[in-house]
Amino acid sequence: MAGEARREFDVVVWGATGFTGSLVAKYLATYHPPGGGSGSVGAALAGADDASRPLSWAVAGRSPGKLETLVSELAAINPACAKVPVVIGDATDRASLDAMAARTSCVASTAGPFFRFGTELVRACVAAGTQYCDITGESPWVRAIIDELHEEAEANNALIVSCCGFDSVPADLGVHMLVRHVQDHHGISPGTVTAGVGVAGGASGGTIASIINLMDNADLRLFADAFLLNPRENKPRLADRGIGAAFEADRKGVAWDQLLETWTGPFLMAGVNTRVVRRSAALAEQAGKPYAPVFRYNEAMRFRSWWTAMMATSVLSIFGIMLYFRATRWLLMKIMPSPGQGPSEAKRDASHFSYNLATELPDGTRVRARVAGGDPGYTETSKMIAEAAIVLSRYKSSLPVSGGVVPPAYAMGDVLRTRLVDAGMTFKIVDP
Repeated sequence: MAGEARREFDVVVWGATGFTGSLVAKYLATYHPPGGGSGSVGAALAGADDASRPLSWAVAGRSPGKLETLVSELAAINPACAKVPVVIGDATDRASLDAMAARTSCVASTAGPFFRFGTELVRACVAAGTQYCDITGESPWVRAIIDELHEEAEANNALIVSCCGFDSVPADLGVHMLVRHVQDHHGISPGTVTAGVGVAGGASGGTIASIINLMDNADLRLFADAFLLNPRENKPRLADRGIGAAFEADRKGVAWDQLLETWTGPFLMAGVNTRVVRRSAALAEQAGKPYAPVFRYNEAMRFRSWWTAMMATSVLSIFGIMLYFRATRWLLMKIMPSPGQGPSEAKRDASHFSYNLATELPDGTRVRARVAGGDPGYTETSKMIAEAAIVLSRYKSSLPVSGGVVPPAYAMGDVLRTRLVDAGMTFKIVDP
């Protein structure tokens, strides 16, 4: 970080022996082996602080044996990775977290559920002035972190950036890209952006455990707050949003979307992604760079037919009912994959996602954007958090904000988007 003594590591991958954590470590082993050298354009550090220096990173967790096994797997990818350092810590041992945070510029955490295992690590990073990113989709936990640590993180120049995986990088960066494009090329601000999401992928046990733990520990009333993550000093209420309130309300049924020209239904993670996008928009407004005088965003799953939309919505409704009751949550834990398990490599290779975003300008012009990639929950999530950690540790001086508990687009914006495009993801304006 500019103006500070260089720390031992640029990035520490916390929770590296978990399913997603191991994929993050393998991504770094493939594109950023110790000592540098890679055939990937996405791995280049052009424009970074001290760009000629290779990325230095370590894997961390509580089990020395599992970490050493992981290092052996990394060495099979690149023999240089036999030298990847191992850091031992425990989510319940604050001293070990303080020691780890002091050694690195950024911690990339994949160790959920975050309500149970995340808070002390964030506190340690804030106290040490260490950058932090994670893959949580636990929006009530993010709200608690904002309330407790945002001001201290600002004071300590620590960027605390949650939701750096499929929840919610594609939505947050995609909206940011579309809004700035319209402002730059059409000279106006888009008041409303909508997104249709297409997903094909499998679930991991850690994801299921995080969802169930969230239901066990969070105030369920928070899920209904459409502006849960907005700054409290100017936090709107949905009831006060006038005729646009119906658009911003969480989708509950099947509908034809005129702007997207497709059938849509509820998207499980919209309750996270919309809150993250709205926080980015609110913080941009506070910084004097508003998305629009009144900005509205929502998203839904998109479908080829009314029938498939109805079937998917029915399945999602049953899943939601099972999550609501403690007894059926217990049953889900028994029948779903256990933490540490996830889709096979073949399943991940066959998976993909896309976000189709659109806005309509006052003259009737429709501007569309697309965000797309491979397996959303694991292959691309591991890429997204790895690249976020690289940006936070090696591009800090290029970022628009230096500290606080902030979303991906507000913290890293075009810098992260450029790296993700170089690493193979699609972010593009479709028309006009």
